[in-house]
Amino acid sequence: MAALAGNSAKEADYGAAASLVELAKDVADLASKARALLDSAVKSTGKPVESSQRPPQAVSATSRSPVKGRAKKAEYPKFLREGNSLVKLGWSPSEKSEYEHKSPREVLSLLISAVSKVGTNGRRFSMDKILPLVNPADNGRVPDYQAYLCLAWLKALGLLTQHGRQGYSLTTRAPIEPIIETHWAALPPR
Repeated sequence: MAALAGNSAKEADYGAAASLVELAKDVADLASKARALLDSAVKSTGKPVESSQRPPQAVSATSRSPVKGRAKKAEYPKFLREGNSLVKLGWSPSEKSEYEHKSPREVLSLLISAVSKVGTNGRRFSMDKILPLVNPADNGRVPDYQAYLCLAWLKALGLLTQHGRQGYSLTTRAPIEPIIETHWAALPPR
C-alpha cells in the first residue's frame, strides 16, 4: 500500500495517496489488535495459537519479541507529529529504554531542498555535502541531529536509499515535497 501511495503521490493524485496511507495505518492497527487479542488468549489458556489462526504479520508499533518487555529492533524508530515538529522515538539498547528527538518542520523543508539540489538525477550524495543546514530566517545553524532525524524519516518512507558509506540517493525523480506533504498529514499525532 505504501508503494501505491507513493505512486499516487508521484502522479499528483494526493487524495488517493492520503487515502492509501490512511488505509495502510488502519490495516496495521487491525493486525496489531488481532495480535494483542491472540497474545491475551495465549496467556489465559497457556496454549499457543495455531499458525493458521494468526493474523498476517504487519509492521506495527506493538510487536514484541518473545522475551517479555524487550522491544524488537524492528519496532523502532517510530515517527510522530507533535504540533509542527517531527518526533522520532528510538530504542537505546544500552539504557534499555525509549528515547526521543524532535525537529521543527522547517528543518525537514531545509533538508529536502538541500537533498533535491545535490541528489538530482539519482546522484549519490553524502551528508557532508549538505551539513551544516542554515535556517534562512535567522541565519542560525540547525543542529545536525535534527537533520539526521529528518533524514531517517525520509529513509523510512523509502524516499532515500543509503549506500553504505558511499552516501544516499533519492529513489524518485519526482519532486518529493508533495509526497512529503501527504506523509506528513498521515503521521500519527502525539
